[in-house]
Amino acid sequence: LSEHTSAAGILATGLIGLLRWDIACDVEEEPEKWRQHRATLEAHLPFRDLIYRTVNRTGSPIYVRTSGKPFFDGKGKFLGYRGVSTDITATIRADQAEQELRKAQAELAHVTRVTTLGELTTSIAHEINQPLAAIISNADACLGWMGREAPNLSAARSSVEWIIEDAIRASEVIRRIRALAKKGEIEMVPLDINEVVKDVIALVTRELVSHRVTLRTELTAGLPTILGDRIQLQQVIINLVMNGIEAMDAVTDRTRELLIQSSKDDVGHIQLAVTDCGVGIAE
Repeated sequence: LSEHTSAAGILATGLIGLLRWDIACDVEEEPEKWRQHRATLEAHLPFRDLIYRTVNRTGSPIYVRTSGKPFFDGKGKFLGYRGVSTDITATIRADQAEQELRKAQAELAHVTRVTTLGELTTSIAHEINQPLAAIISNADACLGWMGREAPNLSAARSSVEWIIEDAIRASEVIRRIRALAKKGEIEMVPLDINEVVKDVIALVTRELVSHRVTLRTELTAGLPTILGDRIQLQQVIINLVMNGIEAMDAVTDRTRELLIQSSKDDVGHIQLAVTDCGVGIAE
């Protein structure tokens, strides 16, 4: 063992002669890994990049990566293994720290989305109540058409069709809300950026109306799909729209217009722009 092992708190004299699984601390946690490793050794086969956890003399965890190659004499008799083991504790800990950071970032993104939904409560309630009110109205009308002495089946059928359309509208709003509120992993999938924008507009329409903001869209048709996470992109666009609405609160001498544009640049990149007509930022 190299001199480095003593710096890591490992005493060479305490390891010589021990089997690898005698010093490993993850044998019970990962039995299949160790079963396969022992089978490899018994078959006198080479092994590469086996990673296991052990501890130093103070009880702190150490991660080791080991590889080995079997050696045989001229008659094919197995002599033993020659290989190398490397302390990769720093690398493993860096990976763990990065995973924790990603987890914290995902938590923050989720909290931000939920906070945004809280700010949009009035708009969301309106978007759901509108189709629900229409459903009740059309259901009453349907009963009226059916309750006539000579039921008007054609009119009743139209009422039912409108009920279905409004139920789908309400369901779509709820689907979008649930998606934004959901706590899940990043899901990179092919997306139509225009569809993502339309999902956002459905959630912020009432907010635009209540702040007397006119929305104009210039969404280029037939754009290539992009690879992205739908929910995170929606969150970004909602934030830009809400910031734009807020930036125009002080505007009284002109129309408060918010413009959302999608396009493709000269090198084929998809671009999305959210532009307001607020006072801007002072130099």
